[in-house]
Amino acid sequence: MSRAQLQAAFAALSGGDPERALALLEPVLAAQPGQPDALQIRAAADLALGRPALAVTALQQARQQRPGDPALDYNLGIALQAAGQPAAAVDAFAAAVRRRPAPVEPWVGLAQAATEAGRHGEAAQAWAAVLARRPDDPEAAAARVRALAEAGELEAALAGAADLVRRLPRQASAWQALARARELAGDAGGAEAALAEGVAAGAGAFPLALARGHLAWRRRAWLAAATAFAEATGLRPDAAEAWTNLAACQIHLDRIEEAVAAARTAVGLDPAALPARMTLAAALSRRTAPEDLAQALATARDLLADQPALADAHDCIAVCLLKQGHAAEALAPAREAVRLAPEAGAPAITLSRVLETLGRLEEAEQALLGHADDPAAPGPLLRQLGQVRLRAQRPAPALAVLDRALRADPSDQEAIAVRALAQAGVEGWPAAAAWLGLREWVREVDIATPPGFPDRAAFLAALADDIRGHSRLRYEPVGLVARGGWLTGELLADATPAITGFAASLRAAIDGFIAGLPDVPGHPFLGQVPRGPHLMHVWATRVREQGLIDTHIHEGSWLSGAFYVELPPALDEADGAGWIEFGQPYPGLPAPPPAHLLRIRPRPGAMLFFPSYLFHRTLPYRGGGERISVSFDLGAAR
Repeated sequence: MSRAQLQAAFAALSGGDPERALALLEPVLAAQPGQPDALQIRAAADLALGRPALAVTALQQARQQRPGDPALDYNLGIALQAAGQPAAAVDAFAAAVRRRPAPVEPWVGLAQAATEAGRHGEAAQAWAAVLARRPDDPEAAAARVRALAEAGELEAALAGAADLVRRLPRQASAWQALARARELAGDAGGAEAALAEGVAAGAGAFPLALARGHLAWRRRAWLAAATAFAEATGLRPDAAEAWTNLAACQIHLDRIEEAVAAARTAVGLDPAALPARMTLAAALSRRTAPEDLAQALATARDLLADQPALADAHDCIAVCLLKQGHAAEALAPAREAVRLAPEAGAPAITLSRVLETLGRLEEAEQALLGHADDPAAPGPLLRQLGQVRLRAQRPAPALAVLDRALRADPSDQEAIAVRALAQAGVEGWPAAAAWLGLREWVREVDIATPPGFPDRAAFLAALADDIRGHSRLRYEPVGLVARGGWLTGELLADATPAITGFAASLRAAIDGFIAGLPDVPGHPFLGQVPRGPHLMHVWATRVREQGLIDTHIHEGSWLSGAFYVELPPALDEADGAGWIEFGQPYPGLPAPPPAHLLRIRPRPGAMLFFPSYLFHRTLPYRGGGERISVSFDLGAAR
């Protein structure tokens, strides 16, 4: 072996050329495959190229040749952490600090890996060791407070956080620690207040915007989380993390076009970042176009080439195959995702859906029961279990588990919708309709004609023209429910007089509607009224003859609506062509008799408000003209 060759390879790596470093190492490793120094350089090059699994293999080989080397233990910990194996990384870092306890870096690695592995007590101890070596490290002090909070030592965490913000009022991490401690103590309002106080004190606006987003995310307040992460991207347009988080929120909000765009931005900023690539694959998997599903599959498989144990990638592959109609092929990756992440709910849900599609309803239920036995089981998992039981014509046990889903998350719009179907199976359709408020809370509401227009007809004509020429109008955007029609993205992106005037009139109508609603705790609609600030998403739809908007609900919001701008002559017919229909569920779920559906004939200039959880669709029509409408979603900014 040539020492000069090793030095040249190390110089190439240090100079930012990992591929050249690997080329220079080839003859060294060919002659001595187990040479520890060469393997360490190779591992560092693989990490730089985004191939942590290969780095792990190289360092494990080096460790066999040089057991007891704390530097190898430390480097292996870094590689394992990058490979998504935090528990194994904890063991490697722990070995490093046992053998050489003085350096601070292995303690930092141990603390970070223990946090990722959910071993928060160990993380708090490791951060204490870091502070013993770097007593003036504010980030370590804040991380220790967060670890104490996560470990359930709330009194110590709250006291430590209060001391931090007193001593370091301009340190964002101090306010983040205080917010997290308050959140875990059950004071979500106090957590939000801490982050606002941090901004007022001059702490970093960007990290605190991220923290607000994460706080809202944990509460499943997707609109609020998306708004916070969007603010973060405005403060730091080059921050891949903010774009990735924004994309993840938009997936939950079913804004798939925006999710894909945000995820692509994140990948463009940091092509090697696993979260950005995984989020892009997940966003693409929510679409329906063959080319998008193919790209999602390719991205997920590329991730698995580097990290074979990445459960999210296996899950994504299963989702894509299921959408492509290959349920039998989806079964293996779905099972592998569950094997790799047995504690995670999302892979279990995917496996259940695959089995449900295959008609194996008993197995679909079994895939979820281990998680459902947990009193803290997540709402989406309980919702899927309820849906499987409903498809198996077992409405009573479906109703029981869907009630649990709504206790876990009272704002889960899909759980509300499916729960009504289960209630109908137990108590009858009239009882379900009454619980939903199908005929009570679908309301026609007047909105004012905006100033600057001589009359309602002139305003509607201008708004119709603005929608036809909208910069974001797309035909049958993939991942959405338009068939034979066009949808805009965010309508308010084009600030014309008609659009901005409509938005102002709509907000006034919403405020008046909300002000007149009673508070009824436990009610699926009235129990979730957003009395404070709220967030709104507005878009427009154009359909022609035989075009329609398929059955759907509006996840992630509370109130939805449709404003009718222009309607074809066929809508005057009494057969319901082109009308909006409420109550028809997705295929395969119990459907109400026609008498228990609600059909409404739209009128130009009329606005319908309705709870976001109501199944609804538009019916196709024949003849000339267009059906142009504006829709909105509104949720609490919590």
